[in-house]
Amino acid sequence: MSKESANNYEKKQIEEVKTLSGAQNIIYNLPNLGLQTQFALMGTFLLTYYIIILGQPPIIIGGIYSASIFLGAFLCPVWGAICDRYSTRFGRKKTFMLFSAPFSIIVFVLIWSPPIPNTEYGTANLFLILWFVILIFLYNTMSAAFNTTYLSMIPELSTEENNRIKISIVNMLTLVMGAALGMILPFFLLGDATENLNREKTDFFYPNSLAGQQIYSQVIIYGVLISILFTICFILMMIIIKEPEYPSNNTDSIRVIFKKIISPFKDRNYRNFLMSFGLLFIAATIFQVLIINFTTFVLNLRGDEFLIIIMFASISGLISFILFNNLSNKIGLRKSMQICLIIGFLSFSSIILFLIPMSHEIIMIIGTLIVFFLIMAFVGAMIYPMAIVSDIIDKAQLNSDKNLSGSYMGTFTMVTSIATAIAILLISIFLQLFGAESSFSYIIIFFIGGILLLIGARIFRKVEDILVIKINLKFFI
Repeated sequence: MSKESANNYEKKQIEEVKTLSGAQNIIYNLPNLGLQTQFALMGTFLLTYYIIILGQPPIIIGGIYSASIFLGAFLCPVWGAICDRYSTRFGRKKTFMLFSAPFSIIVFVLIWSPPIPNTEYGTANLFLILWFVILIFLYNTMSAAFNTTYLSMIPELSTEENNRIKISIVNMLTLVMGAALGMILPFFLLGDATENLNREKTDFFYPNSLAGQQIYSQVIIYGVLISILFTICFILMMIIIKEPEYPSNNTDSIRVIFKKIISPFKDRNYRNFLMSFGLLFIAATIFQVLIINFTTFVLNLRGDEFLIIIMFASISGLISFILFNNLSNKIGLRKSMQICLIIGFLSFSSIILFLIPMSHEIIMIIGTLIVFFLIMAFVGAMIYPMAIVSDIIDKAQLNSDKNLSGSYMGTFTMVTSIATAIAILLISIFLQLFGAESSFSYIIIFFIGGILLLIGARIFRKVEDILVIKINLKFFI
């Protein structure tokens, strides 16, 4: 097929109305449940595991982790542009998912089964560091390939706005459920052991501690179970969801591929959206990574007290879906998103109250409220991005007569990865400077997250309306 014929075929495909049924919508989003559980467990517990349990220096582990995410981030648009070009009998997107998913599953399990360090607590173990370097770089490279190609299927599977909104909401539901599962697991892992979660108490170091040994063995089991969950969801999606048949543009030169990679950055409205969403994602990552440390070292929660946070976090997530469904129908997407960002800013900024001496009960009440409103803000702000990006992709494809879903979604994935890497780097620096057990470390990092949300809110005001959001949760029934 000639290049001109391929472009005309793609334009025709774009103009056709495609939708996913309710069952197809759920099945398509199932892999996201396993994927987000992986991301949440790594985001919530990986630094704590390698720094506190395995006794490695924060700046080394955090620096390596951050660098690997940066690499994965810059590979996202490359993977996206390549998957727009090449096709096999499995499809364009599915080909790359079949390649990247098995690698990411194996590496994910290995990350949680490192060699036992034989050095002093707080001293770098070279073999353990090398193990971490190889696996974390492989994982972020493969997850970048999978996540980019997986998400770039959305604008091709659905071209109708209301249907895309439904896909976006189910995507967000699986994200929240996966994140909740991945974030709750470390609480069960640690339990009462959090009273020893202190780098100054070296008896918590794995070889010296019964609690450390239990965590070491149990986290491997969690890693295997999460990988099985992801594998089952992935296989179901690959079998049931049919990828649209687009012709491959194998005649595209490297120059054309490069133009596809940079084309999203030329879209001013998309740039504003990416900048505001990137700042939001930095703050959200800070919250996710530090929630255990925040509740341990700032709120001084122990054992069963964690259940209170888990309960209120669950209630907050549910309320957020209902609240922002009704709010966006009344005042629109942009204003609803602005409110989410402001709630996040005020909640993060309230962390400075903990500089004032207070009783444990007052600290617990204020801390629970902060967690409640932060989850509400982040869940509310994450509902809509997939629908927005899909509409932006449609507009770009119709203007250029080219398939750009991979490169645009790759850029979106890249921004989220860069935001994650920046958050990890900030966390590592402050933990190294002030100590992983110091409450001041988490107070200052959370406050920085609040400032970033305020800046993001100002940038988001420049984003033009892409679509009118009308969400009806009755389609779940």
